[in-house]
Amino acid sequence: MKTIGIVGGLAWPSTVVYYQVINELVAKRCGGSGLHCARLVLAQTDFAEIERHQREGRWDLVGDLLAEQGNKLKAAGADFFLVACNTVHTADQRIEGKVDLPFLHIVDATARQVVDRGFRTVGLLGSRYTMTGTYFVGRLQERYGLKVLVAEGEHQDNVHDALYQELAKGILRPETAEKFRAAMADLARRGAEAIILGCTEFGLLVKSSDSPVPIIDTTRAHAEAAVAMAFAETAAAPAGAVTPEQRLKQLGLELPAPPAPAANYIPWRRAGQLLYLSGQGPRTAAGALRTGRLGLDCDLERGYADARQVGFQMLATIRQALGSLDHVAGIVKLLGMVNAEPGFKDHPKVINGCSDLLVEVFGEAGRHARSAVGMGSLPNGITVEVEAIIQVAEGH
Repeated sequence: MKTIGIVGGLAWPSTVVYYQVINELVAKRCGGSGLHCARLVLAQTDFAEIERHQREGRWDLVGDLLAEQGNKLKAAGADFFLVACNTVHTADQRIEGKVDLPFLHIVDATARQVVDRGFRTVGLLGSRYTMTGTYFVGRLQERYGLKVLVAEGEHQDNVHDALYQELAKGILRPETAEKFRAAMADLARRGAEAIILGCTEFGLLVKSSDSPVPIIDTTRAHAEAAVAMAFAETAAAPAGAVTPEQRLKQLGLELPAPPAPAANYIPWRRAGQLLYLSGQGPRTAAGALRTGRLGLDCDLERGYADARQVGFQMLATIRQALGSLDHVAGIVKLLGMVNAEPGFKDHPKVINGCSDLLVEVFGEAGRHARSAVGMGSLPNGITVEVEAIIQVAEGH
Protein backbone atom coordinates (compact mmCIF):
# COMPACT_ATOMS: atom_id res chain seq x y z
CA MET A 1 0.00 0.00 0.00
CA LYS A 2 1.33 3.43 -0.93
CA THR A 3 1.50 6.24 1.61
CA ILE A 4 -1.12 8.95 1.05
CA GLY A 5 -0.12 12.56 1.64
CA ILE A 6 -2.87 15.01 2.62
CA VAL A 7 -2.59 18.79 2.70
CA GLY A 8 -5.41 19.53 5.12
CA GLY A 9 -6.87 22.21 7.35
CA LEU A 10 -8.66 23.90 4.42
CA ALA A 11 -10.68 24.06 6.59
CA TRP A 12 -10.25 21.52 9.37
CA PRO A 13 -13.83 20.05 9.42
CA SER A 14 -13.48 18.47 5.98
CA THR A 15 -10.03 17.12 6.82
CA VAL A 16 -11.67 15.09 9.58
CA VAL A 17 -14.01 13.61 6.96
CA TYR A 18 -11.11 12.73 4.64
CA TYR A 19 -9.30 10.98 7.47
CA GLN A 20 -12.36 9.00 8.49
CA VAL A 21 -13.45 7.98 4.97
CA ILE A 22 -9.97 6.96 3.82
CA ASN A 23 -9.40 4.77 6.87
CA GLU A 24 -12.87 3.22 6.61
CA LEU A 25 -12.30 2.36 2.95
CA VAL A 26 -8.88 0.85 3.65
CA ALA A 27 -10.31 -1.27 6.47
CA LYS A 28 -13.05 -2.59 4.15
CA ARG A 29 -10.56 -3.26 1.38
CA CYS A 30 -8.13 -5.14 3.61
CA GLY A 31 -10.80 -7.15 5.43
CA GLY A 32 -9.53 -9.48 8.14
CA SER A 33 -9.83 -8.14 11.66
CA GLY A 34 -11.20 -4.76 10.58
CA LEU A 35 -8.31 -3.03 12.36
CA HIS A 36 -6.38 -2.10 9.22
CA CYS A 37 -5.89 1.59 8.49
CA ALA A 38 -4.28 3.72 5.80
CA ARG A 39 -0.63 4.63 5.55
CA LEU A 40 -0.83 8.42 5.40
CA VAL A 41 0.82 11.65 6.47
CA LEU A 42 -0.95 14.96 7.03
CA ALA A 43 0.34 18.52 6.89
CA GLN A 44 -1.53 21.79 7.16
CA THR A 45 -1.03 25.53 7.39
CA ASP A 46 -3.20 28.26 8.90
CA PHE A 47 -6.46 28.52 6.94
CA ALA A 48 -6.94 32.15 8.00
CA GLU A 49 -3.84 33.05 6.00
CA ILE A 50 -5.06 31.06 3.00
CA GLU A 51 -8.48 32.73 3.13
CA ARG A 52 -6.91 36.21 3.29
CA HIS A 53 -4.82 35.54 0.19
CA GLN A 54 -7.95 34.25 -1.57
CA ARG A 55 -9.83 37.48 -0.86
CA GLU A 56 -6.86 39.49 -2.11
CA GLY A 57 -6.66 37.43 -5.30
CA ARG A 58 -3.11 36.29 -4.45
CA TRP A 59 -3.45 32.74 -5.70
CA ASP A 60 0.31 32.65 -6.23
CA LEU A 61 0.78 32.92 -2.46
CA VAL A 62 -1.94 30.33 -1.85
CA GLY A 63 -0.10 27.97 -4.17
CA ASP A 64 3.25 28.63 -2.52
CA LEU A 65 1.91 27.97 0.98
CA LEU A 66 0.30 24.69 -0.06
CA ALA A 67 3.30 23.59 -2.10
CA GLU A 68 5.39 24.08 1.04
CA GLN A 69 3.10 21.63 2.82
CA GLY A 70 3.29 19.24 -0.12
CA ASN A 71 7.07 19.14 0.12
CA LYS A 72 6.79 18.39 3.83
CA LEU A 73 4.63 15.41 2.89
CA LYS A 74 7.29 14.19 0.47
CA ALA A 75 9.96 14.49 3.16
CA ALA A 76 7.70 12.49 5.50
CA GLY A 77 7.45 9.62 3.01
CA ALA A 78 4.26 10.26 1.00
CA ASP A 79 4.12 8.47 -2.37
CA PHE A 80 1.55 10.92 -3.77
CA PHE A 81 -0.52 13.75 -2.37
CA LEU A 82 -3.86 15.49 -2.49
CA VAL A 83 -5.13 18.86 -1.32
CA ALA A 84 -8.26 18.43 0.79
CA CYS A 85 -10.15 21.42 -0.56
CA ASN A 86 -11.80 22.38 -3.83
CA THR A 87 -11.30 26.16 -3.89
CA VAL A 88 -7.52 26.15 -3.52
CA HIS A 89 -7.27 24.02 -6.66
CA THR A 90 -7.49 27.42 -8.35
CA ALA A 91 -3.73 27.35 -7.74
CA ASP A 92 -3.39 23.72 -8.85
CA GLN A 93 -0.71 24.32 -11.50
CA ARG A 94 1.49 26.25 -9.08
CA ILE A 95 1.12 23.59 -6.39
CA GLU A 96 1.75 20.67 -8.75
CA GLY A 97 4.73 22.41 -10.36
CA LYS A 98 6.52 22.95 -7.05
CA VAL A 99 6.07 19.50 -5.50
CA ASP A 100 7.90 16.49 -6.93
CA LEU A 101 5.13 14.02 -6.16
CA PRO A 102 2.17 12.69 -8.16
CA PHE A 103 -0.80 15.00 -7.54
CA LEU A 104 -4.36 13.62 -7.24
CA HIS A 105 -6.66 16.36 -8.57
CA ILE A 106 -10.08 16.62 -6.95
CA VAL A 107 -11.87 17.50 -10.20
CA ASP A 108 -10.55 14.41 -11.98
CA ALA A 109 -11.67 12.15 -9.14
CA THR A 110 -15.12 13.73 -9.24
CA ALA A 111 -15.42 13.69 -13.03
CA ARG A 112 -14.70 9.97 -13.19
CA GLN A 113 -17.70 9.31 -10.97
CA VAL A 114 -19.90 11.62 -13.05
CA VAL A 115 -18.91 9.90 -16.29
CA ASP A 116 -19.14 6.39 -14.83
CA ARG A 117 -22.72 7.09 -13.75
CA GLY A 118 -23.68 8.35 -17.20
CA PHE A 119 -24.48 11.99 -16.33
CA ARG A 120 -23.87 14.64 -19.01
CA THR A 121 -25.28 17.77 -17.35
CA VAL A 122 -24.34 18.56 -13.75
CA GLY A 123 -25.12 21.29 -11.29
CA LEU A 124 -22.22 22.68 -9.26
CA LEU A 125 -22.33 24.14 -5.76
CA GLY A 126 -19.12 25.54 -4.29
CA SER A 127 -17.43 28.68 -3.15
CA ARG A 128 -17.87 31.69 -5.43
CA TYR A 129 -14.29 31.14 -6.58
CA THR A 130 -15.22 27.61 -7.65
CA MET A 131 -18.52 28.48 -9.31
CA THR A 132 -17.20 31.49 -11.25
CA GLY A 133 -13.63 30.33 -11.90
CA THR A 134 -12.26 27.96 -14.51
CA TYR A 135 -10.31 25.30 -12.59
CA PHE A 136 -13.45 23.21 -11.93
CA VAL A 137 -15.97 24.19 -14.61
CA GLY A 138 -13.38 24.45 -17.36
CA ARG A 139 -11.77 21.13 -16.51
CA LEU A 140 -15.14 19.34 -16.55
CA GLN A 141 -16.03 20.90 -19.89
CA GLU A 142 -12.72 20.58 -21.70
CA ARG A 143 -11.46 17.23 -20.41
CA TYR A 144 -14.73 15.38 -19.89
CA GLY A 145 -17.20 17.04 -22.27
CA LEU A 146 -19.71 17.82 -19.52
CA LYS A 147 -22.26 20.63 -19.40
CA VAL A 148 -21.99 22.48 -16.09
CA LEU A 149 -24.65 24.64 -14.45
CA VAL A 150 -23.74 26.74 -11.41
CA ALA A 151 -25.85 28.32 -8.69
CA GLU A 152 -26.89 31.85 -9.54
CA GLY A 153 -28.12 34.97 -7.75
CA GLU A 154 -29.15 34.54 -4.13
CA HIS A 155 -28.43 30.81 -4.31
CA GLN A 156 -24.79 31.50 -5.12
CA ASP A 157 -24.57 34.09 -2.34
CA ASN A 158 -26.16 31.76 0.21
CA VAL A 159 -23.86 28.86 -0.58
CA HIS A 160 -20.67 30.94 -0.61
CA ASP A 161 -21.51 32.79 2.61
CA ALA A 162 -22.44 29.59 4.43
CA LEU A 163 -19.04 28.12 3.63
CA TYR A 164 -16.92 30.84 5.20
CA GLN A 165 -19.28 32.04 7.93
CA GLU A 166 -20.44 28.63 9.17
CA LEU A 167 -19.21 25.38 7.63
CA ALA A 168 -15.48 26.17 7.73
CA LYS A 169 -15.95 26.76 11.46
CA GLY A 170 -17.83 23.49 12.03
CA ILE A 171 -21.21 25.26 12.39
CA LEU A 172 -24.19 23.37 10.92
CA ARG A 173 -27.61 25.05 10.93
CA PRO A 174 -30.96 23.63 9.73
CA GLU A 175 -31.91 26.93 8.10
CA THR A 176 -28.72 26.82 6.05
CA ALA A 177 -29.50 23.29 4.91
CA GLU A 178 -32.85 24.60 3.68
CA LYS A 179 -31.04 27.20 1.56
CA PHE A 180 -28.93 24.45 0.04
CA ARG A 181 -32.06 22.44 -0.74
CA ALA A 182 -33.48 25.45 -2.57
CA ALA A 183 -30.26 25.90 -4.56
CA MET A 184 -30.20 22.24 -5.57
CA ALA A 185 -33.87 22.28 -6.55
CA ASP A 186 -33.20 25.29 -8.77
CA LEU A 187 -30.29 23.52 -10.49
CA ALA A 188 -32.45 20.46 -11.07
CA ARG A 189 -35.20 22.64 -12.60
CA ARG A 190 -32.61 24.10 -14.95
CA GLY A 191 -31.67 20.63 -16.20
CA ALA A 192 -29.00 19.26 -13.86
CA GLU A 193 -29.01 15.46 -13.84
CA ALA A 194 -26.82 15.38 -10.72
CA ILE A 195 -25.47 17.85 -8.17
CA ILE A 196 -21.75 18.13 -7.43
CA LEU A 197 -20.96 19.27 -3.90
CA GLY A 198 -17.91 21.26 -4.97
CA CYS A 199 -16.74 22.13 -1.50
CA THR A 200 -15.30 19.60 0.91
CA GLU A 201 -17.42 20.88 3.82
CA PHE A 202 -20.79 20.66 2.05
CA GLY A 203 -21.23 16.94 2.70
CA LEU A 204 -21.31 17.69 6.43
CA LEU A 205 -24.55 19.62 5.93
CA VAL A 206 -26.20 18.14 2.84
CA LYS A 207 -27.53 14.59 2.50
CA SER A 208 -28.67 12.73 -0.59
CA SER A 209 -32.30 13.07 0.52
CA ASP A 210 -31.97 16.87 0.32
CA SER A 211 -31.66 16.82 -3.47
CA PRO A 212 -34.22 15.89 -6.15
CA VAL A 213 -31.37 14.43 -8.25
CA PRO A 214 -28.31 12.33 -7.28
CA ILE A 215 -25.48 13.98 -5.36
CA ILE A 216 -21.76 13.50 -5.98
CA ASP A 217 -19.71 14.61 -2.98
CA THR A 218 -16.22 15.71 -4.03
CA THR A 219 -14.81 14.86 -0.61
CA ARG A 220 -15.85 11.23 -0.85
CA ALA A 221 -14.92 10.95 -4.52
CA HIS A 222 -11.46 12.32 -3.74
CA ALA A 223 -10.99 10.00 -0.76
CA GLU A 224 -12.09 6.96 -2.78
CA ALA A 225 -9.66 7.85 -5.56
CA ALA A 226 -6.87 8.23 -3.00
CA VAL A 227 -7.46 4.72 -1.64
CA ALA A 228 -7.58 3.28 -5.17
CA MET A 229 -4.29 5.02 -5.96
CA ALA A 230 -2.73 3.77 -2.72
CA PHE A 231 -3.40 0.19 -3.78
CA ALA A 232 -2.75 0.64 -7.50
CA GLU A 233 0.97 -0.12 -7.64
CA THR A 234 0.85 -3.53 -6.02
CA ALA A 235 -2.42 -4.42 -7.72
CA ALA A 236 -0.83 -3.77 -11.11
CA ALA A 237 2.29 -5.82 -10.45
CA PRO A 238 2.90 -8.31 -13.29
CA ALA A 239 1.77 -11.85 -12.61
CA GLY A 240 4.76 -13.97 -11.62
CA ALA A 241 6.82 -11.01 -10.33
CA VAL A 242 5.94 -12.17 -6.84
CA THR A 243 3.89 -15.14 -5.66
CA PRO A 244 0.24 -14.68 -4.64
CA GLU A 245 1.14 -15.36 -1.00
CA GLN A 246 3.87 -12.71 -1.17
CA ARG A 247 1.51 -10.29 -2.88
CA LEU A 248 -1.05 -10.86 -0.14
CA LYS A 249 1.54 -9.76 2.43
CA GLN A 250 2.60 -6.77 0.32
CA LEU A 251 -1.02 -5.61 0.19
CA GLY A 252 -1.31 -6.01 3.96
CA LEU A 253 -4.28 -8.34 3.59
CA GLU A 254 -5.32 -10.98 6.13
CA LEU A 255 -7.57 -13.94 5.41
CA PRO A 256 -10.36 -15.08 7.74
CA ALA A 257 -10.89 -18.67 8.80
CA PRO A 258 -12.55 -20.69 6.00
CA PRO A 259 -16.32 -20.67 6.57
CA ALA A 260 -17.97 -23.97 7.48
CA PRO A 261 -20.76 -25.36 5.25
CA ALA A 262 -24.22 -24.16 6.22
CA ALA A 263 -26.08 -27.28 5.00
CA ASN A 264 -25.53 -30.73 3.47
CA TYR A 265 -22.60 -29.96 1.13
CA ILE A 266 -18.83 -29.58 1.18
CA PRO A 267 -17.05 -26.24 0.72
CA TRP A 268 -14.93 -27.46 -2.20
CA ARG A 269 -14.27 -30.42 -4.44
CA ARG A 270 -11.34 -31.05 -6.71
CA ALA A 271 -11.64 -32.80 -10.10
CA GLY A 272 -8.26 -33.18 -11.80
CA GLN A 273 -6.67 -29.75 -12.12
CA LEU A 274 -9.92 -27.94 -11.40
CA LEU A 275 -11.05 -26.87 -7.94
CA TYR A 276 -14.77 -26.13 -7.53
CA LEU A 277 -15.77 -23.79 -4.68
CA SER A 278 -19.30 -23.88 -3.28
CA GLY A 279 -21.21 -20.63 -3.14
CA GLN A 280 -20.35 -18.41 -0.20
CA GLY A 281 -22.05 -15.41 1.37
CA PRO A 282 -20.39 -12.54 3.25
CA ARG A 283 -19.69 -12.82 6.97
CA THR A 284 -18.59 -10.34 9.60
CA ALA A 285 -15.37 -10.77 11.59
CA ALA A 286 -17.50 -12.47 14.26
CA GLY A 287 -18.88 -14.94 11.72
CA ALA A 288 -22.40 -13.52 11.38
CA LEU A 289 -23.95 -13.38 7.92
CA ARG A 290 -24.25 -9.97 6.28
CA THR A 291 -27.80 -9.58 5.08
CA GLY A 292 -29.73 -7.08 3.00
CA ARG A 293 -31.17 -6.34 -0.41
CA LEU A 294 -29.53 -4.12 -3.01
CA GLY A 295 -31.79 -1.31 -4.10
CA LEU A 296 -33.80 -1.55 -0.88
CA ASP A 297 -31.69 -1.33 2.28
CA CYS A 298 -28.18 -1.72 0.81
CA ASP A 299 -26.34 0.62 -1.55
CA LEU A 300 -23.74 -0.19 -4.19
CA GLU A 301 -20.80 0.51 -1.88
CA ARG A 302 -22.13 -1.96 0.69
CA GLY A 303 -22.71 -4.59 -2.01
CA TYR A 304 -19.20 -4.15 -3.37
CA ALA A 305 -17.71 -4.48 0.13
CA ASP A 306 -19.72 -7.65 0.79
CA ALA A 307 -18.63 -9.21 -2.50
CA ARG A 308 -15.03 -8.34 -1.61
CA GLN A 309 -15.47 -10.03 1.77
CA VAL A 310 -16.66 -13.17 -0.02
CA GLY A 311 -13.45 -12.96 -2.04
CA PHE A 312 -11.40 -13.07 1.15
CA GLN A 313 -13.35 -16.11 2.30
CA MET A 314 -12.81 -17.83 -1.06
CA LEU A 315 -9.06 -17.22 -0.80
CA ALA A 316 -9.11 -18.83 2.64
CA THR A 317 -10.96 -21.84 1.21
CA ILE A 318 -8.49 -22.13 -1.68
CA ARG A 319 -5.60 -22.11 0.78
CA GLN A 320 -7.38 -24.77 2.85
CA ALA A 321 -7.87 -26.97 -0.22
CA LEU A 322 -4.45 -26.54 -1.84
CA GLY A 323 -2.20 -25.62 1.07
CA SER A 324 -1.08 -22.38 -0.56
CA LEU A 325 -2.40 -19.71 -2.92
CA ASP A 326 0.83 -20.21 -4.85
CA HIS A 327 -0.60 -23.48 -6.18
CA VAL A 328 -3.23 -21.64 -8.23
CA ALA A 329 -2.64 -21.46 -11.98
CA GLY A 330 -5.60 -19.16 -12.57
CA ILE A 331 -9.17 -18.21 -11.75
CA VAL A 332 -11.37 -19.78 -14.43
CA LYS A 333 -14.92 -18.60 -13.72
CA LEU A 334 -17.05 -16.82 -11.12
CA LEU A 335 -20.81 -16.88 -10.73
CA GLY A 336 -21.93 -13.90 -8.69
CA MET A 337 -25.49 -13.66 -7.41
CA VAL A 338 -26.92 -10.43 -6.01
CA ASN A 339 -29.95 -10.20 -3.74
CA ALA A 340 -31.61 -7.23 -5.42
CA GLU A 341 -34.81 -5.37 -6.05
CA PRO A 342 -36.23 -5.75 -9.60
CA GLY A 343 -35.17 -2.23 -10.54
CA PHE A 344 -31.54 -2.65 -9.46
CA LYS A 345 -29.17 -2.65 -12.45
CA ASP A 346 -25.61 -2.60 -11.09
CA HIS A 347 -25.08 -6.32 -10.43
CA PRO A 348 -21.71 -6.36 -12.29
CA LYS A 349 -20.40 -3.45 -10.20
CA VAL A 350 -21.32 -5.31 -7.01
CA ILE A 351 -19.50 -8.49 -8.01
CA ASN A 352 -16.48 -6.38 -9.01
CA GLY A 353 -15.74 -6.35 -5.28
CA CYS A 354 -14.75 -10.02 -5.53
CA SER A 355 -13.22 -9.81 -9.00
CA ASP A 356 -11.01 -6.83 -8.14
CA LEU A 357 -9.60 -8.63 -5.10
CA LEU A 358 -8.71 -11.73 -7.13
CA VAL A 359 -6.84 -9.63 -9.69
CA GLU A 360 -5.02 -7.78 -6.90
CA VAL A 361 -3.80 -11.06 -5.41
CA PHE A 362 -3.19 -13.17 -8.52
CA GLY A 363 -2.38 -10.48 -11.09
CA GLU A 364 -3.25 -11.50 -14.66
CA ALA A 365 -3.89 -15.07 -13.47
CA GLY A 366 -6.76 -13.65 -11.44
CA ARG A 367 -8.68 -12.41 -14.50
CA HIS A 368 -11.60 -14.67 -15.17
CA ALA A 369 -14.82 -15.38 -17.03
CA ARG A 370 -17.85 -14.33 -15.00
CA SER A 371 -21.59 -14.06 -14.69
CA ALA A 372 -23.27 -11.51 -12.41
CA VAL A 373 -27.00 -11.97 -11.98
CA GLY A 374 -29.81 -10.67 -9.81
CA MET A 375 -31.83 -12.94 -7.54
CA GLY A 376 -35.24 -12.55 -5.94
CA SER A 377 -33.74 -13.87 -2.71
CA LEU A 378 -30.62 -15.59 -1.39
CA PRO A 379 -30.17 -18.02 1.53
CA ASN A 380 -30.70 -16.43 4.94
CA GLY A 381 -31.18 -13.07 3.28
CA ILE A 382 -27.47 -12.58 2.43
CA THR A 383 -26.60 -9.71 0.09
CA VAL A 384 -24.43 -11.67 -2.34
CA GLU A 385 -23.29 -15.22 -3.06
CA VAL A 386 -20.31 -16.18 -5.21
CA GLU A 387 -19.09 -19.56 -6.44
CA ALA A 388 -15.88 -20.22 -8.38
CA ILE A 389 -13.87 -22.60 -10.54
CA ILE A 390 -10.11 -22.51 -9.97
CA GLN A 391 -7.36 -24.01 -12.14
CA VAL A 392 -4.68 -25.73 -10.07
CA ALA A 393 -1.04 -25.48 -11.14
CA GLU A 394 0.58 -28.62 -12.57
CA GLY A 395 2.37 -30.70 -9.95
CA HIS A 396 0.00 -29.68 -7.14
